[in-house]
Amino acid sequence: RTPMWVRYLTVGFFIFTWKWSYYSPNTLKHLFLYKKKLGKGSVFPKDDSPITLPDVFEFAIKGNMGPLIEVSRVMLPVLFLHLLALPLVFYCLGMQRIAWNLLINLVLADLFSNMHSFMVIVPNHTGHDVYRFDSEVEAKSDEFFLRAVIGSVNYATGSDMNDYIYGWLNYQIEHHLWPDMSMSAYQRAQPMVKQICEKHGVPYVQESCLLRVKKTVDIMVGKASMKNWERGD
Repeated sequence: RTPMWVRYLTVGFFIFTWKWSYYSPNTLKHLFLYKKKLGKGSVFPKDDSPITLPDVFEFAIKGNMGPLIEVSRVMLPVLFLHLLALPLVFYCLGMQRIAWNLLINLVLADLFSNMHSFMVIVPNHTGHDVYRFDSEVEAKSDEFFLRAVIGSVNYATGSDMNDYIYGWLNYQIEHHLWPDMSMSAYQRAQPMVKQICEKHGVPYVQESCLLRVKKTVDIMVGKASMKNWERGD
């Protein structure tokens, strides 16, 4: 059994690196799976399970170098240009102190960016009061719209500045109801959606971002579990 402090440490690592360790390799995997549907080959596993950077290295150890090669083609140029190129220029010009300070600031900025995007995106679908689904459903059916509500979470809404800080992802419920709706329309639709859900007894979860992060971490370390639709929770 993994000690709880190790679990929290692992979660912290993923929070501050999640665009590199999860979002990028997982997005790349689904791009290749989409290409496979078009008749092209894929070096990634065919299932829909998420893939992380540690998984990519594990595949390489087991002899499947394809995912590591493709992830490297995407990540390494961005890593160099985003974090190393500018400090390297100052270093080569003999301004080593400026170069190191610049590198430290860029790394800290990247860690903060990862943390911010994690806090805004991940807790929107996680928590002991949110449903997860093991089966597919017909798009735009009654159950599709129900799942969009009970499988998503909103943060504070209704303010232009607040919405800008969250990148309008604080309207996650409305986003999954109408993915093609403009961001400005979410602010107008949200009160009506919430009122309809309250009228018909449909759970509409809306809480602060920090509280949702806590509930997400509880799921990740195994202190809580999500509701399961197929299980009838």
